[in-house]
Amino acid sequence: MMPYAEDSTADPVAARRQARAQRLGALLVRAQVGDRDCLRDIVAEATPLLWNVVRAQGLATADAEDVVQAVWLSLVSRLTKIETPDALVGWLVTAAKREAWRVREARKRTPAVDTRELPETVDTGEPVEEL
Repeated sequence: MMPYAEDSTADPVAARRQARAQRLGALLVRAQVGDRDCLRDIVAEATPLLWNVVRAQGLATADAEDVVQAVWLSLVSRLTKIETPDALVGWLVTAAKREAWRVREARKRTPAVDTRELPETVDTGEPVEEL
């Protein structure tokens, strides 16, 4: 029995996914040999997808922005190590989910500071200069 393969001829969504994977894979190959415009095109096309993936993990906007940026930095640092270009979308989504989970768990472990309990000023014993 053959392993499951997405039949893109019967499913238009699968066909679009497959076309995206191939398009981004081709851009990745060119980016791996130094074509920065291709890397820019990958970022432009895949950032909305990554944004949706990360926000679906329950992160606040600022954290989601940081996670998406971390994924792009991770891609750049591993750019030449990706051996299956058509798997780029899956790689990006997996990296985004893992980083989002890491950030979410770190936020759970970091207690929030109640600013109502902080003094408005700190007395250092030294006079404060007026501006």
